[in-house]
Amino acid sequence: MLDHVAVFSTSGVVLWSRTLTPLKGAPVNALIHTVLLEGKAGGSVFLHDNYAVRWSLANDFGLVVVAVYQKVLPLQYVEGLLAKIKRDFTVRYGSQLRQPAAEKLDFDRQFDKLLREAEGAPAPPRDVRPQRSAQHPAQQEEAGDDVQDAAAEEDAAAAAAAPSTGGGALDAAAMEAARARLAARAGNKGGRRRASGGSAAPTNTPTSTPAPEEASRKRMAAPTKGGGRATGRQLAALDRSRKEDDGGAAAAAEEAAFQRDAATYVPEDGETPQWAENDSDSDDGDDDGNGAAASVLAAAAAARGGWRGTWLGGAVSALVGGGALSEGDLAPALDDMRRRLMDRNVAAEVADEICRSVGASLRDQKRASFTRVKTVVQAALKEAIMRILMPQKSTDLLRAVLAARDAGTVYSAVFVGINGVGKSTSLAKVAYYLKTSGVDVMLAACDTYRSGAVEQLRVHARCLGVPLFEMGYAKDPSAVAAAALRHAREQRHECVLIDTAGRMQNNKPLMTALGRLVADNAPDLCLFVGEALVGNDGIDQVAMFNEALASASAAGAANTRQIDGIILTKFDTVDLKVGAALSMCYHTGQPIVFVGTGQKYSHLRRLNASFVVKALFS
Repeated sequence: MLDHVAVFSTSGVVLWSRTLTPLKGAPVNALIHTVLLEGKAGGSVFLHDNYAVRWSLANDFGLVVVAVYQKVLPLQYVEGLLAKIKRDFTVRYGSQLRQPAAEKLDFDRQFDKLLREAEGAPAPPRDVRPQRSAQHPAQQEEAGDDVQDAAAEEDAAAAAAAPSTGGGALDAAAMEAARARLAARAGNKGGRRRASGGSAAPTNTPTSTPAPEEASRKRMAAPTKGGGRATGRQLAALDRSRKEDDGGAAAAAEEAAFQRDAATYVPEDGETPQWAENDSDSDDGDDDGNGAAASVLAAAAAARGGWRGTWLGGAVSALVGGGALSEGDLAPALDDMRRRLMDRNVAAEVADEICRSVGASLRDQKRASFTRVKTVVQAALKEAIMRILMPQKSTDLLRAVLAARDAGTVYSAVFVGINGVGKSTSLAKVAYYLKTSGVDVMLAACDTYRSGAVEQLRVHARCLGVPLFEMGYAKDPSAVAAAALRHAREQRHECVLIDTAGRMQNNKPLMTALGRLVADNAPDLCLFVGEALVGNDGIDQVAMFNEALASASAAGAANTRQIDGIILTKFDTVDLKVGAALSMCYHTGQPIVFVGTGQKYSHLRRLNASFVVKALFS
């Protein structure tokens, strides 16, 4: 049963609505903010809390038709009902809808008729193909055996349930045959399980015992990782984070590493940090490219009429000509744009969804005279991408840190990501950015797994001239982070930047430990560090990191904790293949806070959205 149906204009005017069951929350508002305004209207259903929301766009009239129902209900008729509502509503009130200020309209009687017809009609056929996971050959054999067993059981049941027609001996024979097939099948299956190494009943068959030399070789070759707890002496021998009296050799090596890294990372005297430079790719010199963003959005509105344009523009377009855009008109241009995005390193899934959304927003629109379809599609696509890249919340980290300082609290940020993407270096760059802005920063070494991680962060701390909190290796990272935050409060530091171990997104134990660290310490900011060179794998990375953080969130929490922002490293090496920025922003809904553009601490800047759009379409 439907809960709510509404028809509203793209300017926000509700033209008609019907509430059949009172709604809890605001699923329609969530649809507008999360899907329609974000350029993600290419889908067909939006899930919000306990509701499923379906919508249909009437672009030629600037209308959105929405239906809300409980997501546990398989209402197959909703899509067809929305199409009929859109058709009848536009036919009945077409002339009024083209007026600048349409009033609320009476559609109740027609809706009741359409709803009765939809609920009484048979459900449309569904082409549902269940996904099947890959199976071991032995499992596939057993699956086939199960099918045959089920068939034999059905034969036996049918024979038992069949009415006797005087052939009692024949019925009994059929029952015995079915039972024999079941017994034979069970015996064969058990033999195959034993042959394939599965569990089986113990037998008295003697087993061969390896020779002592062979057994010794096997014991020596057996891996020891995870085979038991290391002793304190073994851990102490492996711990290189403590200084020992070795005649000054360790101190000399550390000094040499410091001098080498200082030459690599520390900026020259008087060098201007890149975050303070004007961006040449911005039309008006604004670091964030807001002027260029406005020009892109204005160009898109000028290139096409429709529900994002003005009512006057739509009326003029209708008068001077230009046919309505059909799906066939849009398909070639959208396919070309999809290939272009994928060539610029945009994930295939994201390119498909963005192009589908743009196609849905353009369908049935009237284009201006003497305007090519490709021009209209490209302008709409630029507009959609600009909206995705423009942050919906503040990305000013310095402002957030200063606000926490004024409130008398310690601001904390944790850096997460996979191995080898430059997480520790990015953390050091952010520390340099904050320190040069007058913030008292402390680093926390919570990578207690990777050999050399503490020493690497110690060198960064020395180059930066900031304190480092460390507890060595083989410690619980969550406990180390908690101790670091306590120490920062005691020493009155203003900001703590927490380094974590790099981990692959499919390493469940390490992902669980990371989720626990974030859940236990509740940092103010959780930054995902990824490479600008990554392609489709970037979607998997951010998705699984989000899943790990959400799984570790406290039960019953109002909002599950997820990634708050993204830092992209090696952004200076991608040339025009900037698609990773778009893919990660689209999938997470979170902004790119910084991009790394070199090795030095000053090689850090904010993302220029207009530069990304230009690179994608150049």
